[in-house]
Amino acid sequence: MKILGAKVDPMEKYANDPYLLVLLDEKGLKDHDPSKQVHEVFQREDGHTLYRAVWEDGYVHFLAHNPKNQNGYGGSTFAVMTKQGLVALKGPWSSRPGVMNAAFGDPYCFSATFCYQSEYLRVSGALTVEKVVEILDEFCPDWELVTDVKSYAPDEPSHILRRK
Repeated sequence: MKILGAKVDPMEKYANDPYLLVLLDEKGLKDHDPSKQVHEVFQREDGHTLYRAVWEDGYVHFLAHNPKNQNGYGGSTFAVMTKQGLVALKGPWSSRPGVMNAAFGDPYCFSATFCYQSEYLRVSGALTVEKVVEILDEFCPDWELVTDVKSYAPDEPSHILRRK
């Protein structure tokens, strides 16, 4: 993953949190195949199984799966590598960083939007908090990443972008 630039959309006209837009080279995330990177696995008491992989360059991939509700991503099947081998997940859900942070701990992750060559070709994903801080320092020095406690999910370690 080669990062060419980044900016923060403050979402000032909306009731949304600011988000990070990361510009990648033409290869984008092609080297980040979830079927080739080993995912950690966490079994929750509510029946959901969480999967998370962290690449050396700071990219994070995660999914939540529940065999009783396989309608995520329209019921599509995803191949995910685990220590036990390749697993096919039918209809997993994307979840959110706070859920993964609570389950797996460090390194914590943060949502990012990736674009390739144009701001109009976008895909959602996640990066480690450490990588987000590096990106902000290099491309968005007026912004910082701070710990945030969501009222609807106080047990989920989360972060938010804030102007310095």
